[in-house]
Amino acid sequence: MPVLPTIFDASKHTPWLGDAAVWHDVSPFAYDLLPAEDMPDFPEWPVGLIGEVMRFIFDSAPHPMREAAIIGGLGFIAGIVGRAWNVESSGLNDYFTLIAPSASGKNAATEAPEKLISEVSKVLPEATAFIGPGDVSSKAALARYLSKADPPSFAMFIPEIGEWLEPIVSPKASEARQSLRKMLLDLSEKAGKGRVLRKSAYADSANNIEDVKSPAVTIVGDSNPATFFEIVTERNTANGFFARIVILQNSGRVADFNAHHAKVSPSRQLIENLASLCAQSLNLNHAGAVQNVEISDDADAELSDFRNTCAEGRDHSEDDYKRAVWGRAYVHALRISAVLAVGRNPFMPTISIGDARWSISLVTCSVEKLLGKFEDGEVGNVSQSEVARLNEVRRVIRRYINAAWPEVEAYAGERNSNLHSAKIVPYGYIQRSVYKLKPFKDAAFGKSSLAVRDTIRILIECGELTAMSKAVLSKDYRYSGDAYMIERPEAFLE
Repeated sequence: MPVLPTIFDASKHTPWLGDAAVWHDVSPFAYDLLPAEDMPDFPEWPVGLIGEVMRFIFDSAPHPMREAAIIGGLGFIAGIVGRAWNVESSGLNDYFTLIAPSASGKNAATEAPEKLISEVSKVLPEATAFIGPGDVSSKAALARYLSKADPPSFAMFIPEIGEWLEPIVSPKASEARQSLRKMLLDLSEKAGKGRVLRKSAYADSANNIEDVKSPAVTIVGDSNPATFFEIVTERNTANGFFARIVILQNSGRVADFNAHHAKVSPSRQLIENLASLCAQSLNLNHAGAVQNVEISDDADAELSDFRNTCAEGRDHSEDDYKRAVWGRAYVHALRISAVLAVGRNPFMPTISIGDARWSISLVTCSVEKLLGKFEDGEVGNVSQSEVARLNEVRRVIRRYINAAWPEVEAYAGERNSNLHSAKIVPYGYIQRSVYKLKPFKDAAFGKSSLAVRDTIRILIECGELTAMSKAVLSKDYRYSGDAYMIERPEAFLE
């Protein structure tokens, strides 16, 4: 094996500006220098190497997206440190997914780390081992890759991960895909020291795969919301699969084009720091050693509080999928905190209160996003979701009563401004506003109008709307169709 580079001490070097027109430099902000009471819960970037990786991903993106930088940076470093460092007997690998619309810049999460490892490999060729396959189709394929990986610690970057996961989590999944799903569940817990992915035996003994000690597989993916959340169900969340994924979603407007993105290069300091981390990881892996991550007292108190919060969420939930999500949240926060600590100091890593708070905020965001999708009926087959239909109808009614007449005239009918002034909602407005939306357009047998009628009926039965008398509508408003009066305005608030 080639000689590994000596440990790089950033304090003894001046950052190299390189030949690029724009370069990525080091942030002076350090949250671990602040008193605990002044520590912000969720600063823009975490302190240390991971924060610098995230900033590079952000700065070099055509359409910069903070969530893409966070997911890409965390996954990239977790792939490097997942096996050689442990916290509370657990490896530091994890699964991360970014949810964002197509053409929004989400691919930066899976593409930018490849650029960084390409630069690092010029200093340390062995560093390419920390980037795993971009696709596997079966348990056997992944197990064989792991058995040959040196070390078996890497990140898999999977664009459009929703498409990749669909045949794996489908109730109609092939036997090979079912086995892969079970293996992914298993691998999330196998990176700790002393744990083993047991050998696989096949009819042809030549295909047998030997034990793999402490495999640390991190997955980083991106997906559009429709594809990803359509495959999320109560069943495959309750069994722990989607509970194992840290999910960040960006639903804001696409960032302005970054004209300088192609000219952004990582500084020599960043590359040498990454090479140093990779070298230390390779040394530990090849020696069969593990560096334990310590936890400072104030960080331990913070993490303990969060563990209690997660336990309450788990124990007070009636649904299995909620129990699974809350039951996994502390593990995510602990591992991410440890990854941040290793990024700051791989030789004596200690989780600070800043690491803990940043990680807890991130994981809480993920938990709330996923559980919120369930509450709003926006997971699984949305076309069959009564909750999703109710929410869409409430949304368009809310728009109707809050918007100025010109904004809704096209859907409500140009002669019906008197209804709008009286906050009376015509059926035609609701039908035209929602019939092309997924919960309605994909209704059984294409019966979109029936789905709209059924949804309005439920709102009437719930006391949120009242169907107005056609005689009153004709006499007072010169309107001959169906229309509804709002009985419970609070039901249509944001």
